[in-house]
Amino acid sequence: MLTAYVACAVWLVSGQAAAAGDSAPRKITVSDGAITISGPSGYCVDTRSSRDAPEGAFVLLGSCVSLNGSGRAPGTRALLTATILLGAPPGEDLRVEFRRMADFFVTEAGRTALSRDGDPGSVRITKIVASGDILYVLAQDNAPLAGYPVEPEYWRAIFARRGRMISLSVLGLPEAPIDTNDKRRLLDRFVSRIVTENS
Repeated sequence: MLTAYVACAVWLVSGQAAAAGDSAPRKITVSDGAITISGPSGYCVDTRSSRDAPEGAFVLLGSCVSLNGSGRAPGTRALLTATILLGAPPGEDLRVEFRRMADFFVTEAGRTALSRDGDPGSVRITKIVASGDILYVLAQDNAPLAGYPVEPEYWRAIFARRGRMISLSVLGLPEAPIDTNDKRRLLDRFVSRIVTENS
């Protein structure tokens, strides 16, 4: 499962974007209709930078105001990402995998999986913690995100729903830095929205 995560996650972030729509929607359904991605209030889907394919899906969300020129601004400006891959374990509870996943992410292969450009040297793991059936990773990545300037530090949440592995992340913008704790609070809201949409 983890080896597939490495190869596919890097390909999704670096791959070509989906076609742009007339406006950025509040939510999008991906992974053969199985998963709905929706951000916290004020966030919309950037369809130009998102991708949905049989191998998996990558969704980028930004401020609705920035993407559509109107709408409600989020309380915290950031870029949000969601990566969806097939291969969740039976029962969709990752808790039995948490120790193995934590050990994996500090290896070169694991840091490759977390890197935005597939370079393990760009990533440093700061913290890995579990909460319920969700694994949280605090890391720094000096690589750019598909041409977007973002802060190196970010939080990521990894969990399983509907037979899919879901990885969500919150990335601050250099012109509007976000405190580590504020990133985590925004990620928790993002996780809550995804869990509600896919329960």
